[in-house]
Amino acid sequence: MKTEQIWTIFLALAISSPTLCENNQQIAHSILDDVAQPSPRLDDPLAGSGTKLQITIDESWELDDVRKVSDTLYETANYIYSHLRNGPEFQIVVGHDNNLGPISRYRSNDEDFDRVLLSNTPLEYRPQIMYQFSHEFCHVISDFNRIRSTESKNEWFHEALCELASIFVLHSTDEPELKSYIDDYLEESREILSDIHDFGSWLLSNEDELRAQVDGRLDRKSNAVIAYRLHPLFARHPGLWNTLWHLPKSNSKIAIYIAEWKQAIDEQDLHLLHKVEVRLLGEKEQL
Repeated sequence: MKTEQIWTIFLALAISSPTLCENNQQIAHSILDDVAQPSPRLDDPLAGSGTKLQITIDESWELDDVRKVSDTLYETANYIYSHLRNGPEFQIVVGHDNNLGPISRYRSNDEDFDRVLLSNTPLEYRPQIMYQFSHEFCHVISDFNRIRSTESKNEWFHEALCELASIFVLHSTDEPELKSYIDDYLEESREILSDIHDFGSWLLSNEDELRAQVDGRLDRKSNAVIAYRLHPLFARHPGLWNTLWHLPKSNSKIAIYIAEWKQAIDEQDLHLLHKVEVRLLGEKEQL
């Protein structure tokens, strides 16, 4: 059996397990750095277009015509990218793997692009592509190579922000079926949120358990609760996406973490991030 096949079997077990732990995630990222990855497709009609946002599909998609998928990826990213000031440069190579995806892979030393794996089925299923890629695109604009989420006790918060990105994108379209797709999928989280009367107290009382996710399973349900709590604020103030690039690489608890985040962002965004702080830690606030 080839080395790549052995790693693939190991990764499928490590990543798909419902009891995913920090060690498995770190090993997975390390192995992905070592395994040879498919090259970008030369026939990708949108690759190398000269824009600051470049998304390239690699050969793992096994499609004769990648234009439909490429269009969906660009559409998805642009719902957020259009709100980023000065058009920052991102180069993303998107692969497809039903076992490993969805995941954002840490860069190796010689890479100048980010690599994302999706697992949508079928290959051109637009709602799932948009749901998965918006989440992974959020990791890219959060400078995930620097903050190393899988090594952080605040991984839960990073994951909540990226689940928010999926909600934001699918709610930003003019297609009701896309909004229904994600709302139905995350219905239990929306119900939990509707029953919370003091969100700040709920979050602080659950924070230790959320931080412990690094050593245990990821609580995607609670992450989505937090995401839906923040969604109305980001929908009204989409400029907030500019603050994610400045997320601290820190293990501080959320109240201090947000204070550190406020120190790192552009001054023009301080009033918006204050709204995030109040939205998460306070009972009532102005959107």
